Amino acid sequence: MNEATIKAVSDELGQRLVGSKFGKVFALERETLVCDFRGGSGAYLLVRTMPSDPRIHITERTLRNLEKESLSGGVFVALLRKHLSHAVLSAVNKIQGERIVAMEFVSRDEVGIASNYILEIRLTGRSSDVVLKNEEGETITSFMNRVSQNDGPQPAPIQNSLEKAFDSDGFPTVSAALDSFYSKKDSEALLLGRIANVRRKVAAKRKKLDKLRAHLEQDLERHGDPEHWKRLGDLVNANIQTAVREGETVFLTDYFDESLPVVELVIEKNLTLPEAAEKYFSRYSKAKTGIAAITSRLEETRKQIEQCDKEIEEIENSEAEDIDLPPIMLGGEKSIDKKGRRRISDESKHARRFETSDGYQILVGKKSKDNDYLTFRIARSLDIWLHAADYPGSHVVIRRKGKEEVPQNIIEIAARLAAFYSKAKNEGKAAVRFAQRKFVSKPKGAAPGLVSISTSKTIMVNPGIDESLKKAE
Repeated sequence: MNEATIKAVSDELGQRLVGSKFGKVFALERETLVCDFRGGSGAYLLVRTMPSDPRIHITERTLRNLEKESLSGGVFVALLRKHLSHAVLSAVNKIQGERIVAMEFVSRDEVGIASNYILEIRLTGRSSDVVLKNEEGETITSFMNRVSQNDGPQPAPIQNSLEKAFDSDGFPTVSAALDSFYSKKDSEALLLGRIANVRRKVAAKRKKLDKLRAHLEQDLERHGDPEHWKRLGDLVNANIQTAVREGETVFLTDYFDESLPVVELVIEKNLTLPEAAEKYFSRYSKAKTGIAAITSRLEETRKQIEQCDKEIEEIENSEAEDIDLPPIMLGGEKSIDKKGRRRISDESKHARRFETSDGYQILVGKKSKDNDYLTFRIARSLDIWLHAADYPGSHVVIRRKGKEEVPQNIIEIAARLAAFYSKAKNEGKAAVRFAQRKFVSKPKGAAPGLVSISTSKTIMVNPGIDESLKKAE
């Protein structure tokens, strides 16, 4: 954010938040704080101190999602709550020539004695931070611990008079414009991150398979030709009475060659010729069995390598949202990994998610195996299941709200999606079958995505995505 944009946001905060009380504070991932000023409108102050993306603006969030995403804020959040809880925001000022916003608060204790605090938001690249100071200007605590108690603003840079504030055309406020812009940017970054994670996973798997293939080929070469060992065993047996031994060298007549050449073999002194023949036959048996097993493994390994190559090609050519996530990123919406980071929901891995204006969730399977997971692992018994009739395509599920019957217009919206995400996409009209999920079953041994429906209804629709639908992240 440039200074002009920071100034515009600072002025907006002064108009909208001065006089409001400081409420809850949430520490989110990626060096982000969200503060509630008890406006009751779903608008929160967002501050991000990531060096590559420092920013401040009002954001539209829901309390439920904030509580779900919130991580431990440590000492900083605890001290904010201690000093600023119920404090009133008295002024918001951008420091001249600096990318710093100072928010002044007045807090009163039980007997009415006032204390003044300053929340200094520094959007200064590598040194970006949020610092809480007392009325003497001393630092109480720092969000990122990048400053000492005596640190103050850096020397003012030369002001660029050509700087312009972020374009808020089409939005009621500059914060609304910034919130929309950064939401899209964050979503794109998340999707690109998914691609990178999957690419790394597949590349690592292919590398292991390449090593395995090399080892198997070496093992195959070490075993040699089984028929060679069998021929030597037969040759020794045929010469048991006539062979001539000189130390470890044995001279044998090759009765299997018309010219009857004399063949020299090296056989250990302590082995009799019958024992040597048995040893060759044993090597023949082991080589024959081993080669069959190695050849089978080698064939399977090569198939897996081909599959990895196809997956890599698919990753390069697919939309990020359609790519499978690695297991480390899976889990329910509320699950948290060991480092406190949110995992991507299981639903989003297997299905596109849409929401109607009435609050109904519609899930659309991505691939054949995802269709099975959506239908038989995610969907509930009374949810509505849909699929384009007579055309391959995605399974679609309407999440039922409690015991409420799903309205016909919602079924029609979901049916249009089912037709759109199928081979009937370009048809003028398409038939879509729908039923409660409990009437859908999986025949034993059926291919991924294939199901059996005991009872269903059919609706004719125009394939498409209804304008009223909101795609959920």
